[in-house]
Amino acid sequence: MLRKLLITAVLTGFALSANAQIATQQLDAGFPTYGGAAAGWRFNSNVSIIGVSAEGKNEHDGVETGEVKAGLNAEGPDDSSALPFMAAAYRGETWAGELYTNLTNGLNYDAEIDLNAGLSFDTFNIYKEKKQQRLALAYIYDEMVSIGIGYKNTNLKTRTELAGTTSETQETKDLTTTGLSASISWRLAEIFFLAAGMESVTENGNYESASSSTAASDGGYVENTWTNTFYGIGLMSGDPSETQFRLEYSVISSPEAEADAEGDKAAAKHPETTHSFATIEAKFSGLLIAYQNETKLEKELDNVEKEIVTTMLGLGWQPRQGLMFSIYSWDRKSTLTHGTLGEIVMNPTGFKAVIGYNF
Repeated sequence: MLRKLLITAVLTGFALSANAQIATQQLDAGFPTYGGAAAGWRFNSNVSIIGVSAEGKNEHDGVETGEVKAGLNAEGPDDSSALPFMAAAYRGETWAGELYTNLTNGLNYDAEIDLNAGLSFDTFNIYKEKKQQRLALAYIYDEMVSIGIGYKNTNLKTRTELAGTTSETQETKDLTTTGLSASISWRLAEIFFLAAGMESVTENGNYESASSSTAASDGGYVENTWTNTFYGIGLMSGDPSETQFRLEYSVISSPEAEADAEGDKAAAKHPETTHSFATIEAKFSGLLIAYQNETKLEKELDNVEKEIVTTMLGLGWQPRQGLMFSIYSWDRKSTLTHGTLGEIVMNPTGFKAVIGYNF
């Protein structure tokens, strides 16, 4: 049972950054929005590529126990490498649109952890790969209201290996999640923004499991559905060709969703999740200074909780037209707490980079 809890816990929560812009569009034009309505507040059209590269150490109950890598230099479940994501955005007089995708493997994540718990298994390795396509469309009415719709398709493939002195277990999960969203953002007194939205999510997937002590098995999961709700409040002022300032706080939340086993398909579960973002940006004639804090809390199966905190601090060049680029320090601390297993901390650090062209 403990093995199953551990595997389920480490499989979830893989999001190197959701780039949650719900009330307003970031001043760093290369990042896509989460709520489609925010796309309506873009100042220009552009194309860009986005990548993360990071590595660090793992700890188990305060003792260094292994290594973790994230992004472009991490290894995927099929020993694959990742390529950056690509983004394109259009801003017209009353319509705006965004496309966010990757050509092949998306963001990878791998970790090797030694446990100090005296259990039947003492190490586990995790290899994750995310592929994603996102489309957002927004209609802008009188520069006061933006109404948006969005579509998201995410494929997450994970291989987890547990090893001990008497047995070895390997499990692979291949999950596909689709989401349809609608959102609205109001502009008040020129510089204040309020936004809200909902996203209907459906998840399907398959699994394969093999162990030296039990027979191999494979199959599919029952379709699981839930609804994300999100809201944001922001302040954005200034001239996009000169000095600008942006501040936003936003939250994405979803309830626990569980689908019972049916026929030859296994049960599926999505944890109760709260995802909050705080962003501050300032731009001075193209020179960008930005800070973002992202906190994701997951209530897992019995006796398991997970917290993921991502912090970015960056500089960039964001002209109204022409070549744009930015680079951020990237720090992601993932803490998994289990009543029996103890506390596991994964902390890759590195950088996130964006390069593109505004027009």
